[in-house]
Amino acid sequence: MKQSQVKEYKSAIKLTLSRTRNCILQENQKIRETLYQEEKRRKEKKEEAKKLDEMKSQQFYKERVSYEKMIEEKLKKSREKLLQDEQMLQSRLQETQNLLSKSQKKFMELQSQSVHSKR
Repeated sequence: MKQSQVKEYKSAIKLTLSRTRNCILQENQKIRETLYQEEKRRKEKKEEAKKLDEMKSQQFYKERVSYEKMIEEKLKKSREKLLQDEQMLQSRLQETQNLLSKSQKKFMELQSQSVHSKR
């Protein structure tokens, strides 16, 4: 080979290597961009999932608080009803005791009269 052919061959090889290198760099840039976009989408999905979990947690908290308030109201009403029932039972007990006392007095009077009349 002549020297000029060698130079031409070297030049062609350098040009081919330069083009190949540029193609590889472009492909690497595309890959990096794709990876960046995928990472960005993954982070966005993670953020969305986090927000959704937070919303679910807040909703659960609201429902729990609402449920607890409802239970407290029912307990309050039950306590009030129990107190009313207790007061009513106390008054009935008092009435019954009064009637019993009157009946015992009447019985004693009748018994006393019966004893006096037998004499």
